[in-house]
Amino acid sequence: MRRPCWLAMSVLMLLPACAPDSSDVEPETIIAMERAALDRWGRGDPQGYVDIMAPDISYFDPTQEQRIDGLGALKRMLEPIAGKVSVSRYDLINPRVQPHGDVALLTFNLISYQRQPDGAERAVARWNATETYARVGGQWRIVHSHWSFIKPELKQPVTEEARQTPANCLDESFISRSRGPASRQGLSPTASSDVGRSVVWQTHGRSRI
Repeated sequence: MRRPCWLAMSVLMLLPACAPDSSDVEPETIIAMERAALDRWGRGDPQGYVDIMAPDISYFDPTQEQRIDGLGALKRMLEPIAGKVSVSRYDLINPRVQPHGDVALLTFNLISYQRQPDGAERAVARWNATETYARVGGQWRIVHSHWSFIKPELKQPVTEEARQTPANCLDESFISRSRGPASRQGLSPTASSDVGRSVVWQTHGRSRI
């Protein structure tokens, strides 16, 4: 009669060994994957990110009206800016990896720079970033990505009480930075149309559609 009790205790003792172990998550690996994707992004190649994203990824950034669900939808968003992004360098600031079993949460700040005609570099984009990595099929993949502006410039603070603030209260510099995914690396829209959501981008004085 005692055998079932010992069997149950043995099973309970084995359970912790079956649980995901956060100790085998190497922060350097996660950060290196993100840097490699950013390197390609800065050369106008979004495929670096596409290659490390999970099929069911969810995505937020302040240029989108709602969350983007799935890798197919995200690819369609990125297609118009392929080859149009140019970054001379970037600073990935204070990256932190928080492992939780088969999930690793990466957060950092990103400042992107473009070289000007006079040779000087200018910061063109400042971001807060949250990248949620998870093991998918034994490989690290981004399952959720969230980008937001660092302290966006507003004419007045936006709070829950000010939820009905008219759009024209937003500072124009904030609006100009927030229309379109390419703004992450310094492309800023000069005009837009509600018909078809077409946007004309301008970089270094050259218009790009």
